[in-house]
Amino acid sequence: MKLKPANDDDFRWLLGQLPATRPLTVAPDLAPDDVIAIVRRLPANWLMIVGDELVGIIGLKNDAGSEVEVGYGTAASRWGRGYASAALAALLPVLSERGVRGVNAETSVKNPSSQRVLERNGFARVGERVD
Repeated sequence: MKLKPANDDDFRWLLGQLPATRPLTVAPDLAPDDVIAIVRRLPANWLMIVGDELVGIIGLKNDAGSEVEVGYGTAASRWGRGYASAALAALLPVLSERGVRGVNAETSVKNPSSQRVLERNGFARVGERVD
């Protein structure tokens, strides 16, 4: 697993607005275009790359200096392979080097897999929210 900082051209490529010139294949069920368009607007994103395949995206939902909220998504066909856990593990030192001292994340109570991703990376449950 490696992380590549995503730029606007990466998103334009994913949305079909640039020719397919990237040296990567994309997991076929990565995300619908409307989700990619939303993720594109986050303050910072990294592409989750395994071999020569883009399998997910991890990013910051806010950029509040020393405390940030992280979100991630992996193509459903690639679930259960540890990619989200590895991406988060790779991102945490990058954030620390940038002076981030607190990282938060939210996940659905109906998503135990995502809860395990957070637990494996040292996150502690601090509450539960009902939507």
